[in-house]
Amino acid sequence: MLEDRQEHYIQNMKAKNTYSFQSTTNDNPFRFILHFGADNKAIYNELPARIYSDGSQLIIDLSLVSKETEVFVYDDLGRILQQTILQGGVMHKLTVEAKSQILVVQLINPQGNLSKKLFFNNRYE
Repeated sequence: MLEDRQEHYIQNMKAKNTYSFQSTTNDNPFRFILHFGADNKAIYNELPARIYSDGSQLIIDLSLVSKETEVFVYDDLGRILQQTILQGGVMHKLTVEAKSQILVVQLINPQGNLSKKLFFNNRYE
């Protein structure tokens, strides 16, 4: 896990191996901390979001989330099918080009994260 102490953000580097940031020469030289070992769920909060499928689209309800949220959709083999950034405070409907299968959806923002596994039943398959 990469912790950006200035932005109060923790990122799982296995899920996303790049991190973009802006800095100045006045930034704390100890801004970043690397945490090694098993994922420690206690170091970040679970987002108050809902993730489900209506049979043709993936629904990401960020009504109770105030910040922009990065969304990753993985297939059952761990391949990224979709990656996007969604506005907080809104319910989003995403079109996923996938056959009926188990999907893993991961939401990440500075407030925390949420991962859910769900059966995506593509009724238009």
